[in-house]
Amino acid sequence: MNPDELRERLYALVNDLRDRWDELPEERRQLGRRIGSVLAVVLPLLLIVLPLVAGRISAHVDLGNAQEQLTEIRDMERKVLAHGLGGNKKDNSRNKGRKSSLLGQLNDIQNKLDISEMVQSMRPVKDNRNRDEGTESVEVELNGLVLEELVRYVYEIENNDPPLTIKRFEMQKGIKRKDILRASLEISQ
Repeated sequence: MNPDELRERLYALVNDLRDRWDELPEERRQLGRRIGSVLAVVLPLLLIVLPLVAGRISAHVDLGNAQEQLTEIRDMERKVLAHGLGGNKKDNSRNKGRKSSLLGQLNDIQNKLDISEMVQSMRPVKDNRNRDEGTESVEVELNGLVLEELVRYVYEIENNDPPLTIKRFEMQKGIKRKDILRASLEISQ
């Protein structure tokens, strides 16, 4: 169908509708005008204004939730830093008779908490200062933990026998899901 034929059919349709409109009684035409006026007001409201308002409300709710989560994470970070980074001040004489390596102890803790699949890496840290003291350090990177799992992990490290010390602790919230955390810890024995 070419554009001229289409135009002619469209004009014919419009003229047919106009003729039918003119044949309607005046009462029906007034009713049609009122319905058209209501639709002219309601449709833009439904199609444009309400989605914008709903989007703004949703964004406001999401912002509030994100702020609450950030506050919770900061509170937990303060608690962990205040209580956890000092390390256990238990008697270091037990360190000399330790049963397994630091990596082995960390693996045991991770298996106990069932978070082994969340460990991205565990690598020994070379620190010349620690060689004289006979201590070893490991950097552990975790991904996909929720806050409760991370707190349990830190608790188990701090209350391990023989005692372990968290020398460095960093935590970030996830990119896609804000309740999922990424953490990096340097742990020494």
